[in-house]
Amino acid sequence: VSTQSTWDIQKMWKMTEEKKKSKPWNWDFFQNPKKQTVHPPVKAGTRVGHLQKAKRRCKKLQDYRQHFANTGMRAQNFIRDSEPSDRFQDHPKLADLIKQKDEVLRKRATPPMYIKADLKNFDLASLGKFDVILLDPPWPEYRRRAAGLPPESIKHDLDLTSWTIEEILSLRIELIADTPSFIFMWVGSSEGLDLGRSAFKQWGFRRCEDIVWVKTNKKQENGTITSCFTEDQNSILRHTKEHCLVGIKGTVRRGEDAHFIHANVDTDVIVAEEEPYGSTQKPEEIYHIIERFCLGRRRIELFGEDHNIHSGWLTIGKSLTSTSYDQKSYDAWFKGSLCYPQVQTYEGGRYLGTTPEIELARPKSPPHSQPTPSSTISSSTMPSLTNLAKPNLPPKQKLVSCFLHLSLIHISEPTRRYAISYAVFCLKKK
Repeated sequence: VSTQSTWDIQKMWKMTEEKKKSKPWNWDFFQNPKKQTVHPPVKAGTRVGHLQKAKRRCKKLQDYRQHFANTGMRAQNFIRDSEPSDRFQDHPKLADLIKQKDEVLRKRATPPMYIKADLKNFDLASLGKFDVILLDPPWPEYRRRAAGLPPESIKHDLDLTSWTIEEILSLRIELIADTPSFIFMWVGSSEGLDLGRSAFKQWGFRRCEDIVWVKTNKKQENGTITSCFTEDQNSILRHTKEHCLVGIKGTVRRGEDAHFIHANVDTDVIVAEEEPYGSTQKPEEIYHIIERFCLGRRRIELFGEDHNIHSGWLTIGKSLTSTSYDQKSYDAWFKGSLCYPQVQTYEGGRYLGTTPEIELARPKSPPHSQPTPSSTISSSTMPSLTNLAKPNLPPKQKLVSCFLHLSLIHISEPTRRYAISYAVFCLKKK
């Protein structure tokens, strides 16, 4: 160590000792960490003031991983505006679109119907065809997750009997799926991700989306959710999310089948509170996502419980309390070809319908036959490839002509006047 370094260390040690004598430890802070420290006023506009403000700001920042280790509160608990009521405060146009679609859904929603039945012995083909199928099979993961729960903490009406993959695949989902139709299946966060895809293939669906439920535990006591019991013994990380696979049967085009789907209205992430004590209850938001997306009105949910009963849905499950299904009345609600706004009640028409205001506000994909809005240069004004054979054109103009012709629908900057790089060209092409 050099002499200068030794002198610096001694000076630093001396200053530390002087600070200890002049300012003893504040033991009250360690006994009460939440106690706010009163800072002296800082003169605005000075460099010292900016540094002090930055230091205070850094102290307020939380290390969410360490916070989870200390308190059990998950990092997703601190996501702002995660509630559906607060999510669109900064997006008034999207909030107005959601309000208009919810109003149409409220008027066209059929009364809830439900059937208490064991799906192992129930004939699904007798119900007819459906546009949307939602199911949450009793995966073995659910049973493992609640294997260590104390008996007094489990609800008396909670059925934790799991099905094998063979029993789940034996469901004749293809008999109740119309063409086109969509299926939404909760698969947990373990082996169900792969088994769910295998089930889609057997039932005639192909996977098109994956909705993720990010679980919060804000309302749990001390931020915990009995994680020592509910953690899957087969996992190597703590699972704080679940997946809902989305499958499609048939062909649906966003730009041409607006009577059946409204795409890109909602996101594929749900941030919601997790139910305690090994419950398999899923967030309410999944129903809103499905109803805003698919305009088909024949919706069915399998493996339902009493809390799954919703307007506009037919629910079937062994854990239901009773049965209210009447096939004649149910089929009569969907007869005819009228939709909203011609019909503003739940009776009549297979499709939900829409309004000019919704069609104007909702996100839409450009037709494939037309150039994208970002491409303002028409093909008539575009130099053709034949210009490259003209000897009177300079080399730079030849290169510009070639690239503009090849990347007309891929470049987001229509006023670009020079050749783009290969990396940018490939990125736009993808």
